[in-house]
Amino acid sequence: MIQTNYPVNKSLSDYEINLPEFWNNIYDQGNPAWGKAPANVLEKFINYFPSQARVLDIGCGEGRNSVPLSKKGFNVHGIDISQSAINVANSRKSSCQFTCADIFHIELKEKFDVAIDFGLFHFVPPHLRQTYLDKVFSFLNDGGVYCNQTGRLGERRIGSDEYTPPQFSKKEIEDSFNNYQVIIIDEDTLPSHGDYSAYPCWNIVLKK
Repeated sequence: MIQTNYPVNKSLSDYEINLPEFWNNIYDQGNPAWGKAPANVLEKFINYFPSQARVLDIGCGEGRNSVPLSKKGFNVHGIDISQSAINVANSRKSSCQFTCADIFHIELKEKFDVAIDFGLFHFVPPHLRQTYLDKVFSFLNDGGVYCNQTGRLGERRIGSDEYTPPQFSKKEIEDSFNNYQVIIIDEDTLPSHGDYSAYPCWNIVLKK
């Protein structure tokens, strides 16, 4: 089985998910690799949302998906480990609630109809993936939907000795989600933007 080595950034002494300062630095520089526009598959994912759904945006960043969803009438709570990102999200005009928090330690009183994750799961090292998914599903109502866009292994491995973007094989994806009701697992490619090249990805929808 081919796996991305963790941490993804080889200069780091700990996993990225444990380092808020790593993410703060990315947002402070103002040019995150995922851009500032809504995810290309967001409109497709919305087709799986219940009407007037309560949405949890995990790894919401500066609110690039949260704010557009709120404008469509969804009740959105975004969480991110980066205070820099949350500061920007809170400065935007929206009805969203934003919280700086670690997904592994946050406790939420409310339940959600939908959880979305654009690019956080693939930074979760293998030994924590089940813990992460169990945590996410604990926040969902029965029948709730989890939407995920994550890195896919293409025809060739990309990256370098210093940085290897997460790239999951099909088997890794199937193994990660085999305990859940799978609605879709589709191949896709993130379009290039700025200094960043196109990036193979998986679009995933699960149901609790």
